[in-house]
Amino acid sequence: MNDNNQRDRLLSESNATIDSHECFELNEFENTLPPICSHYERGCKIVSMCCNKVVECHICHDEVEDHEMNRFNIKEIICNECGTIQKPSLSCEECHLQFGKYYCKKCNLWENKEPEHKCIFHCNKCGICRKVPPNEDKNDYYHCDECNCCMHIKCKNNHTCIKNKLHVNCCLCLEEIFNSRKASTTLHCNHTLHIDCIHSLLKNGKISCPLCRKTMLDKINLELYNLELDLLHRPKISEQIVKEVKCNDCSEKSNVLFHPFGMKCGNCGNYNVFTV
Repeated sequence: MNDNNQRDRLLSESNATIDSHECFELNEFENTLPPICSHYERGCKIVSMCCNKVVECHICHDEVEDHEMNRFNIKEIICNECGTIQKPSLSCEECHLQFGKYYCKKCNLWENKEPEHKCIFHCNKCGICRKVPPNEDKNDYYHCDECNCCMHIKCKNNHTCIKNKLHVNCCLCLEEIFNSRKASTTLHCNHTLHIDCIHSLLKNGKISCPLCRKTMLDKINLELYNLELDLLHRPKISEQIVKEVKCNDCSEKSNVLFHPFGMKCGNCGNYNVFTV
Protein backbone atom coordinates (compact mmCIF):
# COMPACT_ATOMS: atom_id res chain seq x y z
CA MET A 1 0.00 0.00 0.00
CA ASN A 2 1.47 3.37 -0.96
CA ASP A 3 1.74 6.40 1.35
CA ASN A 4 -1.34 8.15 -0.08
CA ASN A 5 -3.55 5.10 0.49
CA GLN A 6 -2.21 4.75 4.02
CA ARG A 7 -3.01 8.39 4.74
CA ASP A 8 -6.52 8.01 3.30
CA ARG A 9 -7.11 5.00 5.52
CA LEU A 10 -5.93 6.95 8.53
CA LEU A 11 -8.13 9.94 7.75
CA SER A 12 -11.15 7.69 7.44
CA GLU A 13 -10.71 6.74 11.12
CA SER A 14 -10.26 10.32 12.35
CA ASN A 15 -13.53 10.34 14.32
CA ALA A 16 -12.70 7.21 16.29
CA THR A 17 -12.06 7.37 20.03
CA ILE A 18 -8.62 5.99 20.80
CA ASP A 19 -7.49 5.11 24.32
CA SER A 20 -4.53 2.84 23.77
CA HIS A 21 -1.46 1.68 25.64
CA GLU A 22 -0.63 -0.89 23.01
CA CYS A 23 0.07 -0.45 19.30
CA PHE A 24 -2.84 -1.09 16.94
CA GLU A 25 -3.24 -1.21 13.21
CA LEU A 26 -5.20 1.84 12.19
CA ASN A 27 -8.24 -0.16 11.11
CA GLU A 28 -8.40 -2.03 14.42
CA PHE A 29 -8.46 0.56 17.19
CA GLU A 30 -11.99 1.86 16.79
CA ASN A 31 -13.63 -0.48 19.30
CA THR A 32 -10.63 -1.11 21.54
CA LEU A 33 -10.17 0.53 24.95
CA PRO A 34 -6.94 -0.76 26.54
CA PRO A 35 -5.15 0.96 29.49
CA ILE A 36 -3.83 4.51 29.24
CA CYS A 37 -0.10 5.15 28.77
CA SER A 38 1.90 4.81 32.01
CA HIS A 39 4.87 6.82 30.76
CA TYR A 40 3.39 10.24 30.03
CA GLU A 41 0.14 12.11 30.56
CA ARG A 42 -0.83 13.97 27.39
CA GLY A 43 -3.83 14.93 25.31
CA CYS A 44 -2.84 13.26 22.06
CA LYS A 45 -1.63 10.04 20.50
CA ILE A 46 1.01 9.67 17.84
CA VAL A 47 1.16 7.89 14.50
CA SER A 48 4.31 5.85 14.00
CA MET A 49 5.88 6.44 10.61
CA CYS A 50 7.74 3.13 10.75
CA CYS A 51 4.72 0.82 10.91
CA ASN A 52 1.72 3.18 10.54
CA LYS A 53 0.24 2.41 13.96
CA VAL A 54 -1.40 4.65 16.54
CA VAL A 55 0.36 4.60 19.91
CA GLU A 56 0.27 6.55 23.16
CA CYS A 57 3.99 7.32 23.07
CA HIS A 58 7.23 6.09 21.53
CA ILE A 59 7.98 3.98 24.63
CA CYS A 60 4.61 2.20 24.37
CA HIS A 61 5.52 1.43 20.77
CA ASP A 62 8.99 0.10 21.56
CA GLU A 63 7.71 -2.12 24.38
CA VAL A 64 5.50 -4.21 22.06
CA GLU A 65 7.23 -3.98 18.68
CA ASP A 66 10.42 -5.61 17.39
CA HIS A 67 11.83 -2.24 16.28
CA GLU A 68 12.26 1.23 17.74
CA MET A 69 10.30 4.30 16.72
CA ASN A 70 12.15 7.42 15.61
CA ARG A 71 10.37 9.97 17.80
CA PHE A 72 12.07 12.82 15.97
CA ASN A 73 10.32 11.76 12.76
CA ILE A 74 6.71 11.96 14.00
CA LYS A 75 4.62 13.75 11.38
CA GLU A 76 1.05 13.21 12.63
CA ILE A 77 -0.76 13.09 15.95
CA ILE A 78 -4.40 12.48 16.92
CA CYS A 79 -6.26 14.63 19.44
CA ASN A 80 -7.73 12.61 22.32
CA GLU A 81 -10.68 14.99 22.59
CA CYS A 82 -11.96 15.37 19.03
CA GLY A 83 -9.96 12.76 17.08
CA THR A 84 -8.53 15.29 14.60
CA ILE A 85 -5.40 14.15 12.79
CA GLN A 86 -2.86 16.94 12.55
CA LYS A 87 0.79 17.90 12.63
CA PRO A 88 2.55 17.88 16.03
CA SER A 89 1.90 21.06 18.04
CA LEU A 90 1.13 22.31 21.54
CA SER A 91 -2.66 22.55 21.07
CA CYS A 92 -5.32 20.94 18.87
CA GLU A 93 -6.02 22.92 15.73
CA GLU A 94 -9.71 21.95 15.89
CA CYS A 95 -10.86 21.97 19.55
CA HIS A 96 -7.86 23.87 20.98
CA LEU A 97 -7.14 21.26 23.65
CA GLN A 98 -3.67 21.82 25.09
CA PHE A 99 -1.87 18.49 24.71
CA GLY A 100 0.67 19.14 27.45
CA LYS A 101 1.92 21.77 29.86
CA TYR A 102 5.38 20.84 28.62
CA TYR A 103 5.93 20.45 24.90
CA CYS A 104 9.17 19.95 22.97
CA LYS A 105 8.76 20.25 19.22
CA LYS A 106 12.23 18.77 18.65
CA CYS A 107 11.63 15.57 20.61
CA ASN A 108 7.86 15.44 20.00
CA LEU A 109 7.36 15.14 23.75
CA TRP A 110 4.24 16.21 25.69
CA GLU A 111 3.77 15.99 29.46
CA ASN A 112 0.83 17.12 31.62
CA LYS A 113 1.59 15.22 34.81
CA GLU A 114 2.39 17.12 38.01
CA PRO A 115 5.17 17.85 38.85
CA GLU A 116 6.93 16.08 35.97
CA HIS A 117 6.13 18.76 33.40
CA LYS A 118 8.17 21.27 35.44
CA CYS A 119 11.16 18.89 35.66
CA ILE A 120 11.90 18.49 31.95
CA PHE A 121 14.15 20.58 29.75
CA HIS A 122 15.65 20.15 26.31
CA CYS A 123 19.44 20.09 25.94
CA ASN A 124 20.47 21.10 22.43
CA LYS A 125 23.91 19.53 22.80
CA CYS A 126 22.52 16.21 24.04
CA GLY A 127 19.80 16.45 21.39
CA ILE A 128 17.11 15.13 23.74
CA CYS A 129 14.97 16.22 26.70
CA ARG A 130 16.29 15.64 30.19
CA LYS A 131 14.27 15.00 33.37
CA VAL A 132 15.51 16.24 36.74
CA PRO A 133 14.30 15.71 40.35
CA PRO A 134 11.22 17.76 41.42
CA ASN A 135 13.24 20.15 43.60
CA GLU A 136 15.63 21.06 40.77
CA ASP A 137 15.45 22.67 37.34
CA LYS A 138 17.58 23.14 34.23
CA ASN A 139 19.66 25.84 35.97
CA ASP A 140 21.05 23.14 38.27
CA TYR A 141 22.58 21.33 35.29
CA TYR A 142 25.12 22.07 32.59
CA HIS A 143 26.43 20.21 29.53
CA CYS A 144 30.02 18.96 29.79
CA ASP A 145 31.40 19.06 26.26
CA GLU A 146 34.16 16.54 27.00
CA CYS A 147 31.83 13.98 28.65
CA ASN A 148 29.14 14.90 26.07
CA CYS A 149 26.30 14.77 28.58
CA CYS A 150 24.38 16.89 31.08
CA MET A 151 25.73 16.90 34.63
CA HIS A 152 24.78 18.53 37.92
CA ILE A 153 26.37 21.92 38.46
CA LYS A 154 28.05 20.54 41.61
CA CYS A 155 30.18 18.32 39.36
CA LYS A 156 31.38 21.15 37.13
CA ASN A 157 34.88 21.31 38.61
CA ASN A 158 34.70 18.09 40.55
CA HIS A 159 34.69 15.15 38.14
CA THR A 160 36.96 13.25 35.79
CA CYS A 161 36.07 13.95 32.18
CA ILE A 162 35.67 10.87 30.01
CA LYS A 163 34.69 11.20 26.37
CA ASN A 164 31.08 10.13 25.78
CA LYS A 165 30.78 9.05 29.42
CA LEU A 166 27.11 8.07 29.26
CA HIS A 167 27.18 6.51 25.80
CA VAL A 168 27.53 3.05 27.31
CA ASN A 169 25.25 0.27 28.48
CA CYS A 170 24.62 -0.39 32.16
CA CYS A 171 26.66 -3.51 32.95
CA LEU A 172 23.80 -4.99 35.00
CA CYS A 173 20.60 -4.41 33.00
CA LEU A 174 22.42 -3.80 29.67
CA GLU A 175 20.16 -0.81 28.90
CA GLU A 176 21.78 2.17 27.19
CA ILE A 177 22.36 4.86 29.80
CA PHE A 178 22.41 8.01 27.64
CA ASN A 179 18.80 7.64 26.44
CA SER A 180 17.52 5.86 29.55
CA ARG A 181 14.63 7.30 31.57
CA LYS A 182 16.18 5.81 34.74
CA ALA A 183 18.58 7.83 36.87
CA SER A 184 22.25 6.90 36.72
CA THR A 185 25.44 7.83 38.55
CA THR A 186 29.17 7.56 37.98
CA LEU A 187 31.11 5.66 40.64
CA HIS A 188 34.51 6.64 42.03
CA CYS A 189 36.06 4.22 39.55
CA ASN A 190 34.41 6.23 36.71
CA HIS A 191 32.07 3.43 35.66
CA THR A 192 28.42 4.49 35.20
CA LEU A 193 25.42 2.41 36.29
CA HIS A 194 21.73 2.98 36.93
CA ILE A 195 21.07 3.95 40.53
CA ASP A 196 18.39 1.25 40.81
CA CYS A 197 20.92 -1.34 39.65
CA ILE A 198 23.42 -0.18 42.28
CA HIS A 199 20.75 -0.43 44.99
CA SER A 200 20.00 -3.96 43.81
CA LEU A 201 23.66 -4.91 44.26
CA LEU A 202 23.86 -3.35 47.72
CA LYS A 203 20.69 -5.15 48.86
CA ASN A 204 22.40 -8.42 47.92
CA GLY A 205 25.54 -7.59 49.87
CA LYS A 206 27.64 -6.57 46.87
CA ILE A 207 29.70 -3.44 47.50
CA SER A 208 32.10 -3.57 44.56
CA CYS A 209 31.75 -2.35 40.97
CA PRO A 210 30.79 -5.27 38.69
CA LEU A 211 33.38 -4.16 36.12
CA CYS A 212 36.53 -3.37 38.08
CA ARG A 213 35.70 -4.62 41.63
CA LYS A 214 36.54 -1.27 43.22
CA THR A 215 34.37 -0.36 46.23
CA MET A 216 31.18 1.50 45.26
CA LEU A 217 30.55 2.99 48.72
CA ASP A 218 31.45 6.56 49.58
CA LYS A 219 33.86 7.26 52.43
CA ILE A 220 31.27 7.48 55.22
CA ASN A 221 29.31 4.38 54.21
CA LEU A 222 32.54 2.45 53.65
CA GLU A 223 33.68 3.27 57.19
CA LEU A 224 30.33 2.09 58.56
CA TYR A 225 30.52 -1.10 56.49
CA ASN A 226 34.06 -1.85 57.69
CA LEU A 227 33.06 -1.13 61.31
CA GLU A 228 30.11 -3.53 61.08
CA LEU A 229 32.34 -6.32 59.80
CA ASP A 230 34.94 -5.52 62.46
CA LEU A 231 32.27 -6.15 65.09
CA LEU A 232 31.35 -9.47 63.47
CA HIS A 233 34.95 -10.54 63.04
CA ARG A 234 36.12 -13.19 65.52
CA PRO A 235 39.66 -14.18 64.52
CA LYS A 236 40.01 -16.71 67.35
CA ILE A 237 37.80 -19.22 65.56
CA SER A 238 40.33 -19.51 62.76
CA GLU A 239 43.51 -17.93 64.14
CA GLN A 240 45.66 -20.65 62.63
CA ILE A 241 44.45 -20.04 59.06
CA VAL A 242 46.34 -17.33 57.22
CA LYS A 243 45.56 -16.33 53.64
CA GLU A 244 47.44 -14.18 51.16
CA VAL A 245 45.01 -11.70 49.66
CA LYS A 246 45.07 -8.84 47.19
CA CYS A 247 42.89 -5.78 47.66
CA ASN A 248 40.58 -4.64 44.86
CA ASP A 249 40.81 -1.06 46.16
CA CYS A 250 44.50 -0.40 46.87
CA SER A 251 45.89 -3.34 44.81
CA GLU A 252 48.26 -4.28 47.65
CA LYS A 253 48.94 -7.84 48.81
CA SER A 254 48.93 -8.88 52.47
CA ASN A 255 48.74 -11.94 54.71
CA VAL A 256 45.60 -11.88 56.82
CA LEU A 257 43.62 -14.19 59.09
CA PHE A 258 40.83 -16.02 57.29
CA HIS A 259 37.26 -15.38 58.38
CA PRO A 260 34.04 -16.53 56.68
CA PHE A 261 32.45 -13.07 57.06
CA GLY A 262 35.25 -11.50 55.04
CA MET A 263 38.97 -10.80 55.14
CA LYS A 264 40.36 -7.35 55.83
CA CYS A 265 43.09 -5.80 53.71
CA GLY A 266 46.26 -5.38 55.76
CA ASN A 267 47.04 -2.13 53.95
CA CYS A 268 43.88 0.02 53.55
CA GLY A 269 41.58 -1.88 55.94
CA ASN A 270 38.75 -2.50 53.48
CA TYR A 271 36.87 -5.79 53.23
CA ASN A 272 37.24 -5.99 49.46
CA VAL A 273 39.92 -8.60 48.82
CA PHE A 274 40.42 -11.86 46.97
CA THR A 275 42.81 -14.72 47.71
CA VAL A 276 45.91 -15.15 45.57
